[in-house]
Amino acid sequence: MIRDTPALVGLVADARSRDSENSIRHKRFRGGHVTLAGANSPASLASRPIRVVMCDEVDRYPPSAGTEGDPIDLATKRTSTFWNKKIVLTSTPTVKGLSKIEAAFARSSRASYFVPCPHCETPHVLKWRNVIFDKDNPRDARMVCPHCGGVIENSHKPEMLRRGEWIAEDPEERRVRGFHLNELYSPWRTFGDVAADFMKAETPEKLRTWTNTALGETWEDREGDSVDHVSLAKRREAWGPESLPDETIAITAGVDTQDDRLECTLVAWLSARRVRVISHHLIPGSPNEPETWKALDALLLSPCKTVDGREVPVSAACVDAGGHHAASVLDFCESRRGRKIWAIIGRGGPKPIWPARVSRSQRHKGRTQWLVGVDTAKDWLRGAFAVISEDAPHHVSFSGHHSLGETYFQQLTAEKRVIKHDRFGRPVRVWKATDARVEAWDCLVYNVAAAEGLRELWRVNLYSERG
Repeated sequence: MIRDTPALVGLVADARSRDSENSIRHKRFRGGHVTLAGANSPASLASRPIRVVMCDEVDRYPPSAGTEGDPIDLATKRTSTFWNKKIVLTSTPTVKGLSKIEAAFARSSRASYFVPCPHCETPHVLKWRNVIFDKDNPRDARMVCPHCGGVIENSHKPEMLRRGEWIAEDPEERRVRGFHLNELYSPWRTFGDVAADFMKAETPEKLRTWTNTALGETWEDREGDSVDHVSLAKRREAWGPESLPDETIAITAGVDTQDDRLECTLVAWLSARRVRVISHHLIPGSPNEPETWKALDALLLSPCKTVDGREVPVSAACVDAGGHHAASVLDFCESRRGRKIWAIIGRGGPKPIWPARVSRSQRHKGRTQWLVGVDTAKDWLRGAFAVISEDAPHHVSFSGHHSLGETYFQQLTAEKRVIKHDRFGRPVRVWKATDARVEAWDCLVYNVAAAEGLRELWRVNLYSERG
């Protein structure tokens, strides 16, 4: 920017390695300076007094900059010595109730950009609910005036934008000005472009991204939590372990450990990461007894068959090592690493489902274990429950196996997502059990981790629509 802008050439020197006042991230010039800081670096956020602070994409900031606290608070404290300070927060929103920019906007004047209708001249806000289009031809989308019903073409947009004005919902709020725009206002995007992107958002993850980026609105996790055990039970189909769909790519297993039993769910994975739950098994016996693990091993070694007679073995399994039977789990998995039977420990919070590297247990002779992001896996599963179409990516259905009874489906919906506040007063989203038993749900979550481990190992793209 400095190099290519004539008005700035000569005012700011090129970066020099030995000049701390003229580095890539800190530029001093006559009358002031520009400093770039990372939201995860407490030292850079608290290094010097600043009159104007601009925080971009605040919803992507970590909860804490190191151990120093909220990055926004650290940055804005740098302005405390200036009477004429200015603080700007901008961001694409994320999840309702957790979004920093949503909370900041709620405390502001909440202004929207009103544009006049080209037919009746009545000012209004461009909203998605007023866009009409044919699902087969979304790029021909048009806007309808909410007042007169007149059709607004893309050709009307430049003049509408030129004549528009900001109108605040709370005009009395003078101290904090807030502004909201969505992609429908963009001079570089047509109504049809936005509608076409909406039609491509076939999965909960894609629809969430579209809602955040195109509409500039927070995503509310209500679809997945609205799925009840009765509606899930209706997805049982007339197939079983001996008649899997022919397009089955792999089979995984998820194993939960209890004091008096092991529980194991087998899952078939199809293209576009469609889930077909095969069966759920209770293996009685203490995890401290070798016979219990022999029974599990026999189950994992028993292949299933597709309709055309192809045998499909268990490609990977995740076994919970987070309880007080960790030693037995690690012993079982360590000797079967070649079969991709992994000992896992669940970790809450916004962590990747499958870690970048393996960990080693300090308490158990350095045995290998994987720290998996179970909350992220639960989010994915609950979103997949909301996919209705059987052929759509990420759809979940169940076999007619006798082990998948009413109790099984009740356990699948026994946890809910809730918002609570951490010790710093920040809102965080957590999973909370509403019933004492969630073993079936945990086993299914571990299957998601196993599939993710396979994807990393084989580079099998179970996410894609083609597989």
